[in-house]
This record gives sequence, structure tokens and C-alpha cells, in this order.
Amino acid sequence: MYMSEYEIISSYRQARYKSQQITILAQINLCERSDIIELLRLNGEYKERSCMSQRWTEEECQRLEEMFDKRMTTKEIAAVYGFKPAVMSSTVTYLRSQGRLQRRSSIKRGPQPKNTNIQRV
Repeated sequence: MYMSEYEIISSYRQARYKSQQITILAQINLCERSDIIELLRLNGEYKERSCMSQRWTEEECQRLEEMFDKRMTTKEIAAVYGFKPAVMSSTVTYLRSQGRLQRRSSIKRGPQPKNTNIQRV
């Protein structure tokens, strides 16, 4: 590699478009993207983009459904997986659209009060 670890990490930190920067750094240093990613990962700089990019196995989808069955909120589930609530919510929507996650059963509520017509004076 032509650049030091410090220079690579510094360049990556300053980049607006991190994924493109990894490609540029690999080209400059005449190495593979995976080499740059590994160096960044070892130094705690590289993180997966979102939970959408994660491959969800059937077991994980089943665990997610069990959490919903326990009436956990999306925010609580996001905390378990270490994602932001908005990202977790979009992932749940995505998994449902793919048929890999069932919709929550509707919450059963008690009887609603009857509408009484009270005349006001």
C-alpha cells in the first residue's frame, strides 16, 4: 500500500460518499476493496450501511416475529439489533413485502363506548 493506515482512515472519515471512497482508496493503493474494508473494520471505522443490506435468515425472521408477538415495539426491537428505529421500521416493511414476515395481528380492544347524543344548552 502506498498510503499509511492513518492516511487511509483519515481520508475515509472525511469522505462524503464512503463507498466510493473505498474504491478510490483501493485504486490509489493498488489493492482490493476488501483489503481497505478489512483495514477500516479492524480500526472500528467500517460499518454495514443498514439492516436492509443484512441477509435475514428464516430463523432471524422467526425471532423477529416472536418479538412482535410479545408486543415489542419497533423501537424496542431496533435496540435489540442495534439499528435506528426508522431503519428497523423500513426493514420490517421490506420483509413483509417479501412475504418473509407476517403482519401483526390486530390488537383486540374492549368494547367501545356507545355514542350518546347529549344535547348541549
